[in-house]
Amino acid sequence: MHHIPPLNPNHLPARELHLRDCQETAIINLEASFKAGRPRALIQMATGACKTYTAITSIYRLLKYADAKRILFLVDTKNLGEQAEQEMMSYVPLDDAAEKINPAELALPKTPMPVVYNEKVPLEFFDFIFIDECHRSIYGH
Repeated sequence: MHHIPPLNPNHLPARELHLRDCQETAIINLEASFKAGRPRALIQMATGACKTYTAITSIYRLLKYADAKRILFLVDTKNLGEQAEQEMMSYVPLDDAAEKINPAELALPKTPMPVVYNEKVPLEFFDFIFIDECHRSIYGH
């Protein structure tokens, strides 16, 4: 975790990183929280602030720099899951050394897999869990 390089070492305007100021702040603060040994974090951003893109950028950096291998991206609606999937598929890394895309990773299943607890894959299986917009379920919406 301590090996994650600064997001913006040259202090460029966030837009030059293809980010908004609030996204840059959220990612920097999230990484600082992890580096300080706090394993739980909440990113609160306004509607339309591109929270999913912020999460995807954070996920990319964790995979690339923090030796994360398994990250669960949890959503509470099919529509949000499909939207997040499309954003992930079209994500362009912040640096120019973009990863090569493996065509096998682009294959999508025909039908969604049922969501059930599998004791062979406990929560501890994941290095990180990102929960996106799951507040609706606690209010019955």
